[in-house]
Amino acid sequence: MKGNHLNNRHGSFSVPKNPWRLTRNLWFRKDSWTKIAAQHTEKRWKMPQANDPIPLAAHEQDCPCGRGSPLRNCCLPRLSGEHPPRTAEQLMRSRYTAHVFLQIDYLWQTWSSEQRQRSSPDQIRAWAASCEWLGLQIISTEAGQENDSEGLVSFVALYRHDGNFQQHHEVSLFHQVMGRWFYVDHRPAE
Repeated sequence: MKGNHLNNRHGSFSVPKNPWRLTRNLWFRKDSWTKIAAQHTEKRWKMPQANDPIPLAAHEQDCPCGRGSPLRNCCLPRLSGEHPPRTAEQLMRSRYTAHVFLQIDYLWQTWSSEQRQRSSPDQIRAWAASCEWLGLQIISTEAGQENDSEGLVSFVALYRHDGNFQQHHEVSLFHQVMGRWFYVDHRPAE
């Protein structure tokens, strides 16, 4: 930008003095700023906030984890703490569902305490909220049953991020400590 003239990939135009405001590298007229801010607030209001209760309408729909059961009979009791996961696969599925519904406290509480240094609840929320979660497919499990102390779950999570379709394939390691399963670490799938 030179003086009151702006050049960008959309062309060139003159910028009047003072009726414009620079925000996030975009120019807005001050008189339209209120409308844009109101629209942004409205969108944010409709978006689930971290740890909001899961809408009742979702309870009867198929669970996002892909098992084919209604949410109320699948991952919801795990997310609410009513029935903790009994296997590594149940924890994997409920953690995926927690990403979908932004249940950040559940994600944090089911992450191994030694590994929590890698991230923060705010970073987890930012990541989960930036994605449109499209599906989960469990490829395989190794151990991870009720009487095991550890288990591996290989999965593919499908999501859209920044408008691009993504496919995340990993093998997750879970440990059971005093009857509770925790996500410990992952490695890329082969």
